[in-house]
Amino acid sequence: MKDLVSIIIPVYNVEGYLQRSLESVINQTYENLEILVIDDGSTDQSNEICDEYAKKDSRIRVLHKKNGGVSSARNLGIELAKGDYILFFDSDDFLEKDSVEYMIQMFNHNNDVDLVIGNYAIKFDDGQEKKIDKIKKDKFMTNEEFYEIVHEMLPVMANKLYRKSIIKEHNLRFPSLKVAEDLNFYLKYILFATNIFVINKVLYKYCIVKNSSSRTFDTRCLDTFYSFDDLKNFMKNYELSENFIKLVARIELIYYNFGFSTIVRCRNKIDRKMMIKEFYRRTENLKQLKKIAGDKCLDVYIKLKIKRIFLPLFIVYRKIRNYF
Repeated sequence: MKDLVSIIIPVYNVEGYLQRSLESVINQTYENLEILVIDDGSTDQSNEICDEYAKKDSRIRVLHKKNGGVSSARNLGIELAKGDYILFFDSDDFLEKDSVEYMIQMFNHNNDVDLVIGNYAIKFDDGQEKKIDKIKKDKFMTNEEFYEIVHEMLPVMANKLYRKSIIKEHNLRFPSLKVAEDLNFYLKYILFATNIFVINKVLYKYCIVKNSSSRTFDTRCLDTFYSFDDLKNFMKNYELSENFIKLVARIELIYYNFGFSTIVRCRNKIDRKMMIKEFYRRTENLKQLKKIAGDKCLDVYIKLKIKRIFLPLFIVYRKIRNYF
C-alpha cells in the first residue's frame, strides 16, 4: 500500500483564496492523502467552504476551533495526523499538481532521507510570478552539507515533506508566535534530519496577499526575535555540530536585517519606538554573531552595521517618502 501523506491546512478568513487552494490539494496526482483542514475560528465564509469540500471529498477532515493562531492550528493537525509523512500548507497558496507525488518518490528511492525540499514560486496579487530557484539540481545531501545552504532559502511551508516519526519522536511543535513560527519549527526539525533530498522543481506557489500577517509592519514582527530565543533554549538540550551553530547565527543576522525593514516601514510611533529599542538591544553584539556565522553572511553583517548607525535617518527618509 502507498504511504499516507497528511496535509495540514490552517484556515482563517481566506474565503477569496480557499477554493483555489483546496482544489490544488484534492487534485494532486498522488491520491493517498489525509487532508486535515483546521478552521481557526474564521468569521467569514471560510468555514462553510471547508465543510462543503469535506462533503465532496472523503479524504478531507474539517475541525472547527476557537481562534488561537496558525501555530495552534498546525499543532492540532500534528496531534491528529495519521500519515507517514506531513506536509504543512497555507490556505491562501497552492500546490503544483504533481508536488506530493514527486516528493514521495524521493523518499521511496532513498530510504535514508528524512526531508524532501524543492523550489517554489512567488505569485503576486497582479498575477505576476517570480521563480525562487535556489536549488539548481536534484541532490542527496547529508545534514552537514545542507546546513551550508539553508540560510539562502526562505522557509516557506509547502515545498517540504517531513517524516512524521521525527516530529513525534522529538515532540516538535510550532511555538505560539504570529511570525517566524515556521522558521523555528523548520530549524528544529533539520537538527534531527540525517539526510535531505533537494529538488530542482517548483512544487509550490507562495501567494503574496495584501494585509497578510507576513506583510504587516507592526510589533508582531518582534516575534521573529522571540523565535530565536525559543530556538536557542531548545538547542541547549542537544549536542550541536559547529555547522548547525553557524547556520543559526547566519539566519539570525538575516532576520535582524528583515526586522530593520519592518521598523523603517512602521507608521505607528509607539510600535516603532518599541521595535527600535529591541532592535538596538539585539544587535549590540553583531561582531560576535558575525564571528560565529563566518564569512558567508559578511554582506548582511556590513549592511546591519550601517543600518544600525543610520537608523534615525532611514526613518526620516521613509516618513518623507510616505508624505509625498
